[in-house]
Amino acid sequence: MEPVSVDHSGKKGFVLIHRCTVCGAEDRNRLAPDDDMDLVIELQRPR
Repeated sequence: MEPVSVDHSGKKGFVLIHRCTVCGAEDRNRLAPDDDMDLVIELQRPR
């Protein structure tokens, strides 16, 4: 799994979206308050 993007929900806050490098399945994980937001912002930038 690799992080591919970030979503924001009014109730859940920021959610990190991961995609499996083998099958392409996606999973969503809510970010914790102590996660590194600088890294999260990097995911938002176009590649």
